[in-house]
Amino acid sequence: ESTILQYRLEQSGNVTIQVFNLAGDLISVLHRGPQNVGLHTVTWNGTNMGGRSVARGIYFIRTVAPGIDEYRRVMIVK
Repeated sequence: ESTILQYRLEQSGNVTIQVFNLAGDLISVLHRGPQNVGLHTVTWNGTNMGGRSVARGIYFIRTVAPGIDEYRRVMIVK
């Protein structure tokens, strides 16, 4: 199963989307780089940077972009 994240950019710029665990450890980087104005979609398949499945629990996806700095909570249930 995957988590699908959609976001809209009102202005072009650098976008960073990262996944963290409850302890604040970086689990995965879903996107890092420039993007244009418009609607964008990113998918997280529940794996860490090494490609291994993460443990069940709560994770946070942080999106930082022009005009955006938000966290979304995701629960992994196995």
